[in-house]
Amino acid sequence: MRLYLIRHGESVGNQHRLIFGHSDHPLTDAGIGHAQEAAEKLKDVKISCCYTSTLQRASRTAEICFGGRDIPMVYSDALREQFMGHWEDWTFEDLTDRYPNEFSAMMTDWTHNPPMGGESFDEVYSRVTAYVDEIIARDEDAAIVAHNGPLSMIVTYLLGLNKQSVESFYFFHGCYSVIVVGNGYRKNLNTLECFNK
Repeated sequence: MRLYLIRHGESVGNQHRLIFGHSDHPLTDAGIGHAQEAAEKLKDVKISCCYTSTLQRASRTAEICFGGRDIPMVYSDALREQFMGHWEDWTFEDLTDRYPNEFSAMMTDWTHNPPMGGESFDEVYSRVTAYVDEIIARDEDAAIVAHNGPLSMIVTYLLGLNKQSVESFYFFHGCYSVIVVGNGYRKNLNTLECFNK
């Protein structure tokens, strides 16, 4: 089984350098281009289903990537980005000025320092990985269109890495990555076949 992991295209929130998770920013023109790039790269890939975050930057990317290909779309809140609480839609600069210690701590170690009033890393990790287990149980090649945080968690989880390893993975717009789940002679062996292709 192959999981194709795709980050959404650039959104207005990315363009304006905002800290945001659940704020539902649309794709920019560049973001639509990123989605079209990913669609072109994946045009010959056969998948049974596409699972996407309900936030429009991801769901619109999924629709551009796989629309018109008779591929079922499943929209799930479980694949949403981390809720940033009181910090939703603040700029990096404003948070650095207003909450220098707290913001620096989160940016330095995301796994132990949640945003003020937002979801903790473990809360996001639990909802994302539980949903990925449901997808894997179907044992069909599938695409997951989501956000950098959840996608990093999926890679960390499926490769059996410690949670702090999420900081080692950054998903580019317009690219896809592939994890092969299970491997002939060892069912529990998952491999990262490609990254940011």
